[in-house]
Amino acid sequence: MPGWPFSLGVSGAWLATAALLLVTLGLTLQAQRRAAHAQSSWGETTVVWVAKGPLPAGQVIAPLDVESRPYPRAMVPPTAVTDTPVGRVARSSLQAGEMLLADRLAPPGTAWAELGVGMVGLALPTELAPPGVVPGDAVALIHPDGVVDGYLVQMAAGGDQLVVAIPLTQGTEVVAALLERRLLVASLSPHPRLKE
Repeated sequence: MPGWPFSLGVSGAWLATAALLLVTLGLTLQAQRRAAHAQSSWGETTVVWVAKGPLPAGQVIAPLDVESRPYPRAMVPPTAVTDTPVGRVARSSLQAGEMLLADRLAPPGTAWAELGVGMVGLALPTELAPPGVVPGDAVALIHPDGVVDGYLVQMAAGGDQLVVAIPLTQGTEVVAALLERRLLVASLSPHPRLKE
């Protein structure tokens, strides 16, 4: 081109293109090495499930309640939930952004899934069970300070415990009475929630 102070020519253009390609390749490899170093300093990632918002104890987890997120494996506890928790029940309250742990959720397919929102399962010795009571029956837990209505959720396979669902707000007084051996369980009519 006339007017240019220098002319590259065809071979010069190829040489400039090759040099640019080598610089780009070098920068790309350097960025990959930095990323690999950063990843190795934290370890491989693992996808875990977290609560998107607050979840009360007893709530059945729906798809919109949780999301999966990658975390560095070094930051993931061994009991972190890596399979979908949808359909499982929160055994205790969960906060937004909290990583779900297996012991904070009811095991899949257990009677814990029959607890309603605001209810908690309380394990009691079977000697407190009224004769003939079966899962789904309504029960009254009678203690010195009052009566708490609940319903039988499960009889333990070993026969040494039963699980009664009671309102979370009344759990402390029932546990206190149980520890003082001042608790009586009476059978009422079958619980409508489980007999529909």
